[in-house]
Order: sequence, then C-alpha cells, then structure tokens
Amino acid sequence: MKKQLIVFTVIVTVFLFISCTIDVKITGSESALSETSTIDTSSNDNSSIDTSSDELLFDTVNRDITAYFREYFRNSDSYVRKEINIFGMSSEGGIAESYTMDGEIKMIRLYLYGELGKSQSDYYIINENTIYEVVTITEYNKPFYMDFEVTRIYSKDYFIINDKVMVYDDNIKDLMESEDNVSEYTAFADVMEKVKNSD
Repeated sequence: MKKQLIVFTVIVTVFLFISCTIDVKITGSESALSETSTIDTSSNDNSSIDTSSDELLFDTVNRDITAYFREYFRNSDSYVRKEINIFGMSSEGGIAESYTMDGEIKMIRLYLYGELGKSQSDYYIINENTIYEVVTITEYNKPFYMDFEVTRIYSKDYFIINDKVMVYDDNIKDLMESEDNVSEYTAFADVMEKVKNSD
C-alpha cells in the first residue's frame, strides 16, 4: 500500500509540473460553458463509488484518478479554457479558470488572493461522484502591499466523494472524512456554480 501511495504521489507531482507548462488551446467561443454543461462521466463507466466492497476506498479512487489523468493528458490540446473573475470568496478576489471539452467541465483552477497570502485549488472532475482537489497555500509575513516575504508554502489533497470531502489517512491506509468537509465542499460548490453561470 505504501508503494501505491508513493506511485500515486509521483503521478500527481508529475501531472502538476506538466499542467503548469501545458499550452492550453484557447478558442474564441464565448459559449464554451453553457447552463447545460455537464460533468464528464464517460472516462469511467463505474462513476458511482461503491463503499460496500472489500477493496479500500483509496484503491478505487486511485484507479479512477489514474485513468482520468491518462485521458486528461491525451486530450490536453482539445480543452477550451475560460477565465472568470471571482468575488466574495476571499478578501482580495480571485480568478477561476475552467477547462472544458465538448461542453463538459474537466478541470477548474481557482486562484484566491488575500492580504496575507494566496491559494490555488485545482479541481479535477474525475466523474459525477468524484472530484480530486489539490490546494496549494502560500502565506506572507506581511500584507501583500508591503515589502512582504513568503513564509510558507504547503499543499493539501482532498477527495470529494459523493459530496463528502475526504483525505488520505496514513494510519488506516485509506480515505477518511476530512475536518475541512464543510468549508472545502462549499468552496467547490460555489466555484462550480460561478463557472456554470458565467455565460
């Protein structure tokens, strides 16, 4: 299991590095997202997570995420990128970038800015019941409008499964409900709503 976690971590790290360098094709279409946009479930026939089997939930989710990333990289040139301003989620505002293909939201990247730091949340829409979220938080020692220094950068991984936010617990070697359940799910639901209604 430890080996699987290491492999998974390496895959995610490589993906994050590559995703920062991928040249995403931007089209001029203003109707890339419509009210009828849906979340893609085609890349995984088993979009419902069965928590009753003997297989660990993490193993099931990890398999789905690995398949998603293979598809994500294979189709990266086909994504349509759209950017919207985000207000009301942080003190200094933010930006959301949605990446869609055939009208389906595949990924959302959310940047939120505050007086003493910023965050980047990447929401990978694995299927209608599973979202993999990577949050990177940067903290400053002084407000951004002063001569500040970055004091800390750290990341957290979340798995939003059937509307519950979960994290990997090394003690049980599986996923468990996160203490950040309400705040992280609310943030995801808010940004998804803003992206869908941005036309």
